[in-house]
Amino acid sequence: MAKQTGMLFKMWVLGLGTFFSKLAVLLMMPLYSAALTPAEFGRVDILVNTAVLLIPLCALYAPEAVFRFAAGGEREGDVLAVGGWLLRRGGVILAVVLPIIAFFSALRPYVLHIALYVLAAIFHSYYSHVLRARGEYGFYAVQQIFSTLVTVLMMFLFLTVWRLGVGGYLAAVYAADMVTAILLQVYLRPKSAKQTPTALRSAMLHYGLPLIPTALLWWLLSALDRYVLLWFHGSGAVGIYAAAYKLPALITLAASVFLEVWHYAVLHTEGSACENMFNRVYGMLLPILFGCTLGLILLVRPLIKLFLAADFGDTVRFVPLLAVAALFSALSTFLGSVYTVKLRSGGTLTSVMFGVAVHGALCFLLIPKYAILGAVFATLFSSVALFCCRAISCKKMLPFSLRIGKMMLGCGGLVTAAFASMVGNLPLALACVPSVFLPFWREIGEATRILHNKIRKMRIWGLKKEKRS
Repeated sequence: MAKQTGMLFKMWVLGLGTFFSKLAVLLMMPLYSAALTPAEFGRVDILVNTAVLLIPLCALYAPEAVFRFAAGGEREGDVLAVGGWLLRRGGVILAVVLPIIAFFSALRPYVLHIALYVLAAIFHSYYSHVLRARGEYGFYAVQQIFSTLVTVLMMFLFLTVWRLGVGGYLAAVYAADMVTAILLQVYLRPKSAKQTPTALRSAMLHYGLPLIPTALLWWLLSALDRYVLLWFHGSGAVGIYAAAYKLPALITLAASVFLEVWHYAVLHTEGSACENMFNRVYGMLLPILFGCTLGLILLVRPLIKLFLAADFGDTVRFVPLLAVAALFSALSTFLGSVYTVKLRSGGTLTSVMFGVAVHGALCFLLIPKYAILGAVFATLFSSVALFCCRAISCKKMLPFSLRIGKMMLGCGGLVTAAFASMVGNLPLALACVPSVFLPFWREIGEATRILHNKIRKMRIWGLKKEKRS
């Protein structure tokens, strides 16, 4: 129990690096919305999503496979040899795909930017996963913050000073990734074996290859609505929708405090202890995510005025329901760690296929008629569908309490508050606060107790150290 409590506290502390790095990116939204029109912001979103589609194809999931097997106990040199073998083949795939991208007139002027974006993201991800596999989460947080600061500096120069527009936005991101990847390589000094062990290569391929179609399906789940919006309503609608989706990143911030370190922690916990720890972490994650979602819903109007320019004012009608969708997306990602622990990549693929099917059907059904609002509902319903699918399958592999009754009460309060916020009825939204928090009073109490005990132990340890000195 003490070991689990220590790991939980470590997850809180080490997740702060991710929190601050993503918060800094969110704080850049006033710069983005001031420097780019909704149409340009929509074009950026399409280009970034195109690059995100190519990353898993060209990386062949080498970074994730390296982390899984190096952290799981395999010799690092052997794992890195297989990782390099995968990356070389991924480079060939990128060389084949780029001419195909050039056929699309909207993408053709930015082919070089897309290629550099993909390569920089892959190498940054690769070396940061090696860092995670070694358990150096303190330095992992530092490199995240460093990369974010470089991105912020580049964004300011490229968008505000030099006014490079869409290309400048992309260049700022991949320049920061490149600089961070080079510094990580110098720090890590990774040494790979001269030969790739056949058995390990087979195991890593067996683990990583099923994740590639899963990543493509995740891309469809998150980006298909943008392309349908672009087809029926133009890049301006995509820009408004993309800007509205940036604010629910606050929900992702709360989840990232857990998720970045959780994957490492769960790989080092076995048997019934793993089940117990998973249940406790899931229980504490629920009130945090529900609370953050409710906070965003209540503060949506002042946040939009703070973060977005006047041209993006319409986002106030879409953020509340997108926040609820982000909540279920974060929970689905957390449940996905069960597939990682059990090496059930096929389960990840099946669940995402179900979510994509729901999302795709709703996009083509709702977006032509209801435009951005149709995309919002398609995202919300597909996020809920994905969570339900994963909850059912994960519970069979790793028994834990889903807390269905508590979630239903909390969701009822959130959805009511979301619709009230959309129409500007703040008193009704505030009246929903008790129905969101009260169902999770036990989980809130346990999280408070763990935090209090850790602070108390740190204080006692500090007093003992003072006496010795």
